[in-house]
Amino acid sequence: MVKYRSVGSLAAVNGYVYALGGHGGLSIFDSVERYDPVNDVWRKMKSMLNRRCRLGVAALNGKLYACGGYDGNSFLRSVQVYDPIKNCWFLVAPMNCKRRRVALAANTLCNSNAYTSSYIY
Repeated sequence: MVKYRSVGSLAAVNGYVYALGGHGGLSIFDSVERYDPVNDVWRKMKSMLNRRCRLGVAALNGKLYACGGYDGNSFLRSVQVYDPIKNCWFLVAPMNCKRRRVALAANTLCNSNAYTSSYIY
């Protein structure tokens, strides 16, 4: 990893491992790094839209969802989505309440009619 970080989050998508947010001492990060296990290399990616530690991250449908956390002043209810193809972040609807130390799980369900639906819990 390029930057030492504590209480950040990790998630895997499209064969890469992403390290997001966290803090080092008194500095809270918005930075994102991507690990390529094939070439054993870390690379700096587009930073999140705001700084956050103690956030929850999950991968769903090829994108990363960063939820909640703490920005140094308050707990967060915002949700950001990272598109690794476009290397960009955008906001989606916030959670109903502020959360930190968030744990997320993502799942895609398929039925016999080829209907799929994706969820983040």
